[in-house]
Amino acid sequence: MISFSAPTIWSNDLLDYYASLPVHEVFGSLPFGPVGSGRAMFTLPKVDKRRAEEHIAYARTRGIAFNYILNAPCLGNMEFDAITHRKLIDYLSWIESTGAESVTVTIPYLIRIIKEQFPRLRVKISVIAGVNNVQALRAFERLGADEINIDYMSNRDFGSLAVLRDTASVDLTLLANDLCLYHCPYRQYHYNLVGHSTQENHFLDGAYFDFCMISCTIDKYSRPEEIIRARWIRPEDLSRYGALGFTRFKLSGRNMSSEWLRRMVGAYATRSYNGNLADLLSGTSFDARGTVHYYIDNKALDGFLDHFSDLQSCSTSCVSCGYCKQVADRVITFTPGKSKLFLNSCRMLLEGLSNGTVFEQLRQIIPDPANKVLHRKIKS
Repeated sequence: MISFSAPTIWSNDLLDYYASLPVHEVFGSLPFGPVGSGRAMFTLPKVDKRRAEEHIAYARTRGIAFNYILNAPCLGNMEFDAITHRKLIDYLSWIESTGAESVTVTIPYLIRIIKEQFPRLRVKISVIAGVNNVQALRAFERLGADEINIDYMSNRDFGSLAVLRDTASVDLTLLANDLCLYHCPYRQYHYNLVGHSTQENHFLDGAYFDFCMISCTIDKYSRPEEIIRARWIRPEDLSRYGALGFTRFKLSGRNMSSEWLRRMVGAYATRSYNGNLADLLSGTSFDARGTVHYYIDNKALDGFLDHFSDLQSCSTSCVSCGYCKQVADRVITFTPGKSKLFLNSCRMLLEGLSNGTVFEQLRQIIPDPANKVLHRKIKS
């Protein structure tokens, strides 16, 4: 039976809604922590430990497990500093005390720590780890992984997915609704930026500019075929993956509004959506409402995946194929005026980040201490 790992925004009302759907767990984290996560601090709901404890306990009463996110890819070697290491152990002790069933991590050293000192916690490997081959899969199994989120870039490589599923001795999960560029050049840098921005011990104290999101947004609005190339899975196509043995799917969006999450999770649970596919995809918008200036006709994509079933890999054929561009021309419509204005605004912001004028402007108008630190470090 297909089921979902869904985002939490620490709303018990949202848990009540999820309880009526095939949602086996929710995932989330505090905005700040010793490890950090894959979402910028300022995009996440403000919540303290007491509220988190109450929410996790309530999830259990609704039959929903809790997965705590600790998936920043880098700790800047601070994990080997004695004081920081003690904070890390204390934090893991607190997570375990909440009743959370599992944690999602990227860093191999954390797996060893958790397996040795917190064996009750199931360990899930983040999609950030990029597990997309048998060698990596087996390496994480040996480290003690209980579940692995497969590299998102493999979502349409059906041959590789079948091999991974046949090989694995642990649960495998696919991320369904991400709009990251296919083989995105910003992806690892983005994870590092965001991870450090959510670490309480980092000297910039949460300061962050989303250079990567701005850059990939320009790519998507300039070349709509990049939207189609991204490795999302439509609600209607989940059964194709189920036939390969994949029954667990992660749904991204813990930086989004309750209304957006209800629509998105509901669409995947019913395996159908009659509207703009962008309404369901994470990474389309700079706000929690999911504002976009284009329309992807979801129902016009019926049968879209058939093309990929006949390919061994897109990595070598993408330049000459043209399929995604043909599909984009057919199913994507941009909002007249607004889309061009938005694209130009992104280009101006990127230019300001590149030539330094953004920092000069912020120095004058934003009194936030974190940004003062950022400006000081750049100036020095």
